[in-house]
Amino acid sequence: MKRYIHLTGIVLVLIVISACSDDENDKESLILKYQTQINEKNIEISNLEEELRLINDELEQEKKNQEKLQIFDHKARNIMKHIANNEFDKLRSEFDVNFEVIDGKVNFGELSDFYFPIEIAGLPMYFNFYNPQPDSTEVGYFLYGYDQNGSERKYDIHFRFGKNNEFLYVGTE
Repeated sequence: MKRYIHLTGIVLVLIVISACSDDENDKESLILKYQTQINEKNIEISNLEEELRLINDELEQEKKNQEKLQIFDHKARNIMKHIANNEFDKLRSEFDVNFEVIDGKVNFGELSDFYFPIEIAGLPMYFNFYNPQPDSTEVGYFLYGYDQNGSERKYDIHFRFGKNNEFLYVGTE
């Protein structure tokens, strides 16, 4: 009987020890599992913070582009007003640009391919595109009017501005 009690005691001790060790293993595996989940969430949070930073940068750039577009649009409309009113000296002095007026067209210096017919300068301008580049910016418009035959015609014009936002030329296609 004594043996039975000792044997039972030993079995109970072994059961308690194994239960404790399983409990420790369970705790360690739970801790590892939660640490892994926390690390995954931290990575996800970091990715979301980076995405948010990029979106904020894009929004800031978009705001700057909108402000610049307003400036370019104002300049373009003033240029067209000066051309339509034959105020070429004002155009030269206000925008510091070289050009010649030949046969009813404004030719911009060495850019002989880029000319602008004076007759269409008074037509309403409809915005078409804005294309900022590192070395220059282009702003495009549509003009609708009538040609010599009385047919309706659409003109595509574009203004080119330099690196420092200075006016370079206006041309039509």
